Amino acid sequence: MLNFKIIDAIANGGFGRVERVQLEDGRIVARKIFAPSPGIPSADIPKARQRFIREVKIQSHLGGDFVIPVIDSDLVSAEPSYLMPLADRSYSVQIDEDHSTGVLNANALADILNALDHVHSLGYTHRDLKPQNVLLHEGKWKLSDFGLALPPSSSVTTKLTSTDSAWGTSGYMAPEQTKQFGAVTATADIYAMGCILHDIFVGKPRVPFMRQTGPGPVGRVIEKATEQTPNKRFKDIGLLRAALFTVLKTPTTPVTPTTQEAEWLKLLETISTWDVAQLEDFARHMEESTNTSENDPIYSSLDEPKLGALIERDAGLGGVIAAAYCRWVRETGFTWAFCDVVAARMLSLYAKGDMSTKAAVVLAAAEMGRSHNRWYVMRQVLTMAGPQIDDNLAARIALEISIEGEQGNFRRCASVIGRSIDSYHPRIVDVVKEPDSAAA
Repeated sequence: MLNFKIIDAIANGGFGRVERVQLEDGRIVARKIFAPSPGIPSADIPKARQRFIREVKIQSHLGGDFVIPVIDSDLVSAEPSYLMPLADRSYSVQIDEDHSTGVLNANALADILNALDHVHSLGYTHRDLKPQNVLLHEGKWKLSDFGLALPPSSSVTTKLTSTDSAWGTSGYMAPEQTKQFGAVTATADIYAMGCILHDIFVGKPRVPFMRQTGPGPVGRVIEKATEQTPNKRFKDIGLLRAALFTVLKTPTTPVTPTTQEAEWLKLLETISTWDVAQLEDFARHMEESTNTSENDPIYSSLDEPKLGALIERDAGLGGVIAAAYCRWVRETGFTWAFCDVVAARMLSLYAKGDMSTKAAVVLAAAEMGRSHNRWYVMRQVLTMAGPQIDDNLAARIALEISIEGEQGNFRRCASVIGRSIDSYHPRIVDVVKEPDSAAA
């Protein structure tokens, strides 16, 4: 491990401590050490040590945009340890600030949800998500301290009396973690996220392991996230994100639905019962609207299930609606947090749409990513237009980029997130690269 000098202690816990240290090059970083306190049962220490070592390896692999990186580690000494950047603050401090100012930092919530979405997409579950394990680093909120160990002995598993144990934190732990810690799924993190939302919007102590609630519409989101039965919670982070930011969304210019729009909003709740005539009427209404802001309430209500249902009912008419949706995305200014909701919905259109819809989605997402400077959206663009996509689709996207003259959007999406133009499919690279490099 890199040489360092201890400055002071930051925190102590049952299974370790964190120190502030200075490296030889002058950098001030944090050092986390596995050092069980005398009161820990000796039978639990070997598994806890394995957990610590696994945590370091996982965090080393995931570290970067979404997870606090590991600078260096020593996993073979009597007290294994690792070095990580010294965070600016924990999310618990941000929650206190939000309470004192009365202003919610929605971008912080978006960062946390995006980080969880990334970790879950790789098959991992955090299992100890709480405000203290979410840290601000390089301007972004990132996850740390992964709870990836097997459970301790059964006698400890059934007696989680400690507020902050090696196997989770009771104030944020899903009920199933008290019985089958090693078998819990990503829905345990969704339960914990619901508890964090309770911290934000309620700010009072709660009974652990129970279904929580909160004020107004956000209370329903908290209730859904903290259902005691895992399969009753949001199925994934994307659905939680969409529900939360739909509730929190505040349009730049609030629009009151007209009588016709109010009727469509009502009908969209029964979309599964629509016949072809209703689908044709809706497609015509969306296509003929010259001012997309007039339909903002309708577009905002079109979540992934609704968009998917529209395309599945009729690919042709669904494509017309998808084109109108993409036009709305291009013409609308969103909050950063709601950008991520829209990006997730665009991904659902991309997944289910035909080639024309996929191309329209990619171009609209690139425009939204550039105009809002939202990294999460930009990453989605690189994914949807990457080397792995079908050659014919890449050719169609490349053609649309050339026709619309939107090469700059794609260059911007790649450069802002530190990717090269070559991260796109070769056919797209040919039209996106700068003229000088094309000549070379």
